[in-house]
Amino acid sequence: MAALSFSSPAATIPSRTSSQNQAPPLWHHQNRIRSNFAVTRCETGEEPSSASPENTVSSPEAKKPKKLQIGSPVVVVEAPRMIKTAANMPCLRVNSGLVNPGDVGRIVSRKPKDLWAVRLAIGTYLIDVRKFPKRILSSLRRFLSSPASATMEVEAQVPVPAPAPASVTGPMDVKLFNRWVFDDIHINDISLSDYIGVQAAKHATFVPHTAGRYSAKRFRKAQCPIIERLTNSLMMHGRNNGKKLMAVRIVKHAMEIIHLLTDANPIQIIVDAVVNSGPREDATRIGSAGVVRRQAVDISPLRRVNQALYLLTTGARESAFRNIKTIAECLADELINAAKGSSNSYAIKKKDEIERVAKANR
Repeated sequence: MAALSFSSPAATIPSRTSSQNQAPPLWHHQNRIRSNFAVTRCETGEEPSSASPENTVSSPEAKKPKKLQIGSPVVVVEAPRMIKTAANMPCLRVNSGLVNPGDVGRIVSRKPKDLWAVRLAIGTYLIDVRKFPKRILSSLRRFLSSPASATMEVEAQVPVPAPAPASVTGPMDVKLFNRWVFDDIHINDISLSDYIGVQAAKHATFVPHTAGRYSAKRFRKAQCPIIERLTNSLMMHGRNNGKKLMAVRIVKHAMEIIHLLTDANPIQIIVDAVVNSGPREDATRIGSAGVVRRQAVDISPLRRVNQALYLLTTGARESAFRNIKTIAECLADELINAAKGSSNSYAIKKKDEIERVAKANR
């Protein structure tokens, strides 16, 4: 077990072997906590190497919890093994496979309540100091946002450890269902590029559920991720209303099937299906009273996307009714056929029919 304790600012980072200097991978998912980190204050100004469980707990100052402050220098030392002794100090529990006794760092930021960012030589990490010995963190989590604003005042006073590698502190790759990336997704129709939300910077999500109020304002639903709009379109008819978890599961299984059949990114297949399924021309009723005729009109880009999603989900729902195939398999077949422009797709057939009627009424 190891501990984070306050030390003098003059402490330096000890030398390590080449194997210890290697950068850790991006994520460390481990199901058990291997050590305890205790946070205490060292008023004697001793070097970090001389800190020990006896020194940190025996003094009266060490027994009283001290208020943590941004910029306080810390060092990793061995913590008391007895829970009763360690409970007298503010404690936190994280995975310590990447740190070693003697590592020097400092507290650089505080985000929500009881969440601290401690920067060591290997990177910056979130630390939770709420309760002990309750299991708080099951993995060592990266601190994503740069704490430059919180460290400007203490930069000249506190020694800065070696910077972390760029791969550790860089932006995190957000993947849909932790599998499908939003990079290199192309929209073939330029008129729909503003209405199909697949941009990695704006619409990348882990699950198609953002809980956004997209219907509160006109045209706001154009900002909704297209995968979430497809998921919401599945929740039609009274028996399916509100069953978002079921709709998310259907979309997830359909994307797995699409990848197995096409060996392509399912997000790209869905985008191609939406582009190909939206009718470009329709017929509307013109006139009043007794004289009414139909007139061909162009369809706006947003309505094209709306109609495409409606036709795709309706075709999958109808094909799955009284069929041995599951709704996920039917949705995958519908999306694949629509992406290819095949007439086997319900959405493509309906689109051709709508455009044919509009052409006859020009």
